[in-house]
Amino acid sequence: MARVRLTTEPSLAAGCTRVGAMSDDNIKDLRRKIVRAGGNTAVISFNTMEMSMLLAEVFRCSATPNGPSIPQPPAGAPPPPPPAR
Repeated sequence: MARVRLTTEPSLAAGCTRVGAMSDDNIKDLRRKIVRAGGNTAVISFNTMEMSMLLAEVFRCSATPNGPSIPQPPAGAPPPPPPAR
C-alpha cells in the first residue's frame, strides 16, 4: 500500500492504463481497494455533495516515481577541491 501514488493532478497518470474508479470515505480503505484492483496510481477528487467521500480514478503505471527526479551524477572523476588559503 505504501507504493500507491495518490494525486489530484490528472496529468501524472498520462500514459498509464486505467483500471477503474472507486470511492470510500477512509483513505486507508481506499488505498486497499486500489491495490486489490491492481492499480498503483490514483487521481483523487471529492464529491461536492458529500465532502468526506473520496473519489478515485485508478491507473496502473509502469513506473511510479517516489519523489522528485534527481539526475544521475556526471561520469568521470569529481573535480579537485578548491586550493587551501
